[in-house]
Amino acid sequence: MVVVGGRMTGSAVAASLATRGVAVTVVDAPDPLGDATAASYGWINSHKKHPESYHVLNSAGLEHFHGVLAGVPGVFRATGHVEIAGTDEHVASFEQRSRRLQGLGYGVDEHEPADLARLVPGLAVRARLVRGFPREGIAAPDRLVAHFTATAVAAGARTVGARVDRVHRDGVVLTDGTTIAADAVVVCAGVATGAVTATAGLEVPTVAAETGNVVMGYMATTAPTPAAVDRIVTTDGLNLRPEPGGGMRLQALGLDGDCDPDRAPFDVPAHVTDAFSERLAEVLPAAAGTPLQVRIGRRVIPGDGFPAVGPVDDDARIWTLVTHSGVTLGPWLAERLAEEMLGAPPDPRLAGYSPRRFRASTGEAPAAPRAPGDQ
Repeated sequence: MVVVGGRMTGSAVAASLATRGVAVTVVDAPDPLGDATAASYGWINSHKKHPESYHVLNSAGLEHFHGVLAGVPGVFRATGHVEIAGTDEHVASFEQRSRRLQGLGYGVDEHEPADLARLVPGLAVRARLVRGFPREGIAAPDRLVAHFTATAVAAGARTVGARVDRVHRDGVVLTDGTTIAADAVVVCAGVATGAVTATAGLEVPTVAAETGNVVMGYMATTAPTPAAVDRIVTTDGLNLRPEPGGGMRLQALGLDGDCDPDRAPFDVPAHVTDAFSERLAEVLPAAAGTPLQVRIGRRVIPGDGFPAVGPVDDDARIWTLVTHSGVTLGPWLAERLAEEMLGAPPDPRLAGYSPRRFRASTGEAPAAPRAPGDQ
């Protein structure tokens, strides 16, 4: 089998197939527009996922990290997550969201504002509503990709550094004209998934990048600092999580409105970098002045915002796995996809998430994440 794409979802699919005895060839080439995996916030959660069937998928993805991936060094830390609401708008939406999650049996710890000094020492924010989510955690996306790639190669998979010109029911053709035959092809090409499947006359749309839309977002990483948080922290205007090595990864969704896909990954306007620095100093004063670097990221968003996993064509020769979040969902979905490709019945939790649904409609693209808790 051929897997097109070797980053988060592609490497996971390759590992899932190869460890089941399948001969796998991974075709992958660097994306000059930037790597969605590298720019991921890496928050493993099922926090604000609608409808309930989508929450079920993300919960399964979260538990996969606690189970199957828990023994893999350096790829996941169950840090927990604390969210602090201070504005009227944030408090109202957060109360509703917390009640829903409690009703779904999702772990929610209720805290008092006075607990914040113990939970996140040094945080300087207005706290009116504080809740903790103990099962949530952080992933190191690049380490995950390295783990899955090494697992696949150790099980016999081979990798080809090339671009795919087109796919068909019997394999793929590379841009240099080389043909690789296969019994099945799995397209895990991220933002390019739609373009790749279209070469076979099949539609698996992804949302095109436009300035400030759901695809685009900034991500900042700081230098190591003793003031770094030890868990995921969501506030009114800045989200923080620890990084391996002692730094932090920062997200400020309110700044994403002018994130421009025509800029190179690190060609970030100075005012955006300044805004991250200012917000960090306000929220975590002990980290004021910590050097940071901001990059432009691209989320992989299927046309209607929901995962597309399974066979695309009628003969089940061309398959796909494309989803947001690829980090939370990719490893678990890859296992389900591999099982189905090898003859198991489709997992009933994936009903409604077949890529064949796009034959009727591409659906409506989701709104860009701007509020605390959005992803």
